[in-house]
Amino acid sequence: MINYELLLRPVFGKTAWDVRRGAGSSLAFEFGEPRRQIVPEPVIPRKTLPTSQQRRAGHCGEIRGEWHLCICFCNWTYQRNGEELGNTESDGETMRKITADLEGKKLISIRTDENGRTFFQFEESRELTTMPNIKDLQGGERIEQWFFYTPEEKLLVFYTDGNLILWNPRK
Repeated sequence: MINYELLLRPVFGKTAWDVRRGAGSSLAFEFGEPRRQIVPEPVIPRKTLPTSQQRRAGHCGEIRGEWHLCICFCNWTYQRNGEELGNTESDGETMRKITADLEGKKLISIRTDENGRTFFQFEESRELTTMPNIKDLQGGERIEQWFFYTPEEKLLVFYTDGNLILWNPRK
């Protein structure tokens, strides 16, 4: 069994930055010092690109934090001071307000329960709670709810069945 609290302890107290909505209702967060992550070359062959882009192909990068959290393939709710401000089904404007509200807030703790829920506690009484999608549970599928990249480039994945897996994508 993975002691995720010990593994994630260094991220507690770090400030969330570049909090954003991804595809659908997924959310992404960066924590810690910025790092440039190299993105693989485009699928388009270099010689089909204009000359100016040929020189840049393969040298693309994006800025990520030492720690990168992605919440996906699950339902979630967001509360401030115990009042729900939004959830997975919220409209785009509400999602924008939620990500803006979390920007610059410190992650205080993460805890899970036996029902496959995770509670991400942020400073100033903010809490993001993830839970399995009912359809996934009924289908019996084991699907990722969230994953956390560590500074060592390991990946901690939390599944709908409440299990955590730590793996090293570089191996």
